[in-house]
Amino acid sequence: TDEPHHVTPQNIRSHGRLRSVAGLVALAAVALVTSATPLFAATGTPTGSDTPASTSTTTTTAPAPPSTPPPPTTPAPSPPPPDPAIWTTPPASTPPPAAAPTPAPAAPADDSLLTAAVRAALEYTRIGSELADATAKMNELQAQVEAADAETSKLAQAVGVVERKLGKALDRLQARARITYQKHGGSISVLQVERTQDLGSAAEYVDAATAADTTDVTRLDALKAKRVAARDDAADRQRRLTAQLTEVTTQHDKLAAQAASDQQYLDEVGGVPVMGASRLTGAQLAGWYKSTGAQPNLANGTTIDDLARIYVEEGQAENVRGDIAFAQSILETGSFHEAPKNNYAGIGTCDSCSHGYGFPTPRDGVRAQMQLLRSYADPNSRAANLSHPPEAGVWGDDPVVAADKYDHFFLKGKVPLWNQMGNGNWATATDYAPRIIGIYAKMLSWAADHPEVR
Repeated sequence: TDEPHHVTPQNIRSHGRLRSVAGLVALAAVALVTSATPLFAATGTPTGSDTPASTSTTTTTAPAPPSTPPPPTTPAPSPPPPDPAIWTTPPASTPPPAAAPTPAPAAPADDSLLTAAVRAALEYTRIGSELADATAKMNELQAQVEAADAETSKLAQAVGVVERKLGKALDRLQARARITYQKHGGSISVLQVERTQDLGSAAEYVDAATAADTTDVTRLDALKAKRVAARDDAADRQRRLTAQLTEVTTQHDKLAAQAASDQQYLDEVGGVPVMGASRLTGAQLAGWYKSTGAQPNLANGTTIDDLARIYVEEGQAENVRGDIAFAQSILETGSFHEAPKNNYAGIGTCDSCSHGYGFPTPRDGVRAQMQLLRSYADPNSRAANLSHPPEAGVWGDDPVVAADKYDHFFLKGKVPLWNQMGNGNWATATDYAPRIIGIYAKMLSWAADHPEVR
């Protein structure tokens, strides 16, 4: 088993940082540095290799609920083994065995700094959800405005076509009228015909109007009126959509500013939120992985490039930091050397379990990890607002039961920070969080040293 990875930046003071996880204090702030600046130029070298052993971490995402207690006269049965990830109600309040003391929390309960960071992370998560909704609405309105603009232009062109045809029809009608009058010995220099009604407005035009074919003029008049009305409706719709787009864009910009402010605070105190956009691309994750010399053992046909891209895509779908989840899986699987049944996060694995859950494809395994991370971090996460239905491999095949289990996950929104992971949150290891972020720190450093990889 490799030693845990620790990253302790030498150029950042420890005073006022989260005390809960050693080595986390500067990682969030460092992640905001632009790619042109070496992110860890003044950082101490982590110990251990780039390939953590999967046996060093035991995942306990959530034990299963105990069975209904028997009558008092019947001896209580032994508690069932933990069933991570689908524990939908807290365990019964029975005293733990003396040989299994309750693990220490990730930070003291009265740690006001950690409490403030958790609150900031929850606010950041809420703002992020609203920002995602505003972004989606903004994009939708933008598409609708463009469609309305195209429709208005198309109808305006159609009106122009009808007007030109109508003009030619009137010219023909005028020519016929002149010929008719000439045959009757009349003289006329210019015959003005603007509407079909003009043909019968005076007695002297009766013969000309009767001789001329007014069918085209009548038809084109009606068609022009119809096209003009459609054009005006499209233009009005375009104006209304543009006004809505302006309003939503303003809301989006305010939310983005608030999210940036929340992120800045979290960076200052060393809090690393579970929710948010990946800062590393799939190409950067795969590039770093290849630089370690590790050899993945993945499903047939799946490359590390494929898997890294899936992490970013599935993370984006649930607004979860897919790049840090990739680092989590590096720790859980020994750099993807041991990932049975596409389970990359040890979901369902525990101290007394022989194996964890399985998933049919690599994407299903990553999706299950992202959905579970979101449930830990986002108090408003529900099956109804997931990008995809709850993964059957975790929550069950019955969609109704699966949705209920996901919605009532007992740690819903209780772990918004990576700093809180470990000590019973996802895993029992006390150094779980610093090891994950230590791996992530290496990824950031590699990406800073290889700006050509995007």
